[in-house]
Amino acid sequence: MKYLLTLFILLLTISSFPDENDKIRFLHITDLHADFIGIMYPKSSHYLSKLKEIVIKTTPLFVISSGDNVEFGERIFGEKNYLTLTNMFFKSNDNFYVDENLSTQIYFVPGNHEYHSITKITCTDIPNYRKFIGKEFYSLSYGNFLFIFLNTGYDYYWKPFDYNGLLPDPEGSGLSKEQLEFLERALNSKSNFIKVIITHHPPVNYNSGIEDGIFLNNKEFLEICNKYDVNIFISGHTHKDKIYIYDGTNTQLLRLSEPTNITYDSKIFIQTPSFGWEGAYRIIELNSNYITIYPVEKIKN
Repeated sequence: MKYLLTLFILLLTISSFPDENDKIRFLHITDLHADFIGIMYPKSSHYLSKLKEIVIKTTPLFVISSGDNVEFGERIFGEKNYLTLTNMFFKSNDNFYVDENLSTQIYFVPGNHEYHSITKITCTDIPNYRKFIGKEFYSLSYGNFLFIFLNTGYDYYWKPFDYNGLLPDPEGSGLSKEQLEFLERALNSKSNFIKVIITHHPPVNYNSGIEDGIFLNNKEFLEICNKYDVNIFISGHTHKDKIYIYDGTNTQLLRLSEPTNITYDSKIFIQTPSFGWEGAYRIIELNSNYITIYPVEKIKN
C-alpha cells in the first residue's frame, strides 16, 4: 500500500506541460576516460570524434562532462591523456568548444580518475587537470539558471567491511572547506535562480540498501543544498542510467522510455552511463517550472 501511494505521488509529479520560451537545453556526458594507450577504453577516442555530430543532431546550448574525463590524469602519461582529450576540442580564451565555430562550449569537472596515474591508483592533487583543463570548481549562469561545478575528490574506500566483503564503488574524498564555502556563497547570491549542481560522484545513490559511490561529506553538502532549495543534481561515476526522485518522504528510481517532465517540487538526481565505454549521452532541458529529462541514447557506430 505504501509503495502504491508513493507511486501515485510520483505520477502526480510527472506530467505534461506546455512549451515555454524560457528554457535551456544541454547535453550531459560523463566518464569519457580518454586514454592515449587505448587499452581500457578502446573506443573512447572514436566516441569523442562523434561528439560534434551528436551536438548537431541534438542542438544543445552547451555540453557538460561530469568527471573521469581521462583514464588517468597525473604524471607524464597523464599529460598524454589530457592531450588526447583536448585535441578533440577547439580552445579559445581558456574555454573549450565542440565545434570550430566556437558555438557550443563544453564544461568539465574533475572525477576520481583525474587523480590516478599509470602506476598509482590515487594521488591527492591534480596539477595536470588545472594545467590542461582549468578550474576544479566554479559556477556560471544562463538567464535564470545557475550551474555549479564541484570537485568531489579522489578515491576513498569507507568502512569496506560494512559491505559484507563486497567492496562498493569507491567514494569520493569529498568537498574541501573552500568548496563548501564557495557553494554557499554562490547559492546565496542567486537565491531566486533554478539551481543545478554538477559533481562526479553522485550525492545520492542507493544500491541494495547501501549508498554506493557517493562522497564522504555528502550529507553536509545536501544540508546546504536543502537550505537554498537546490533541486537538480547531475553526476556520473557509476556508469549507470539512474534517475532518483525524492518527493520529501521517499526516494524512487525512475526508468525512462520517453522524454519526461518533472516539476521542481521534487529533488532530482540524474546519472548517465559512460560516454567513453558505450558512447552514452543524455539531453536535459530546464524550463521555468519543470525539467525535461530525455532517455539515454548511445552512439551506434
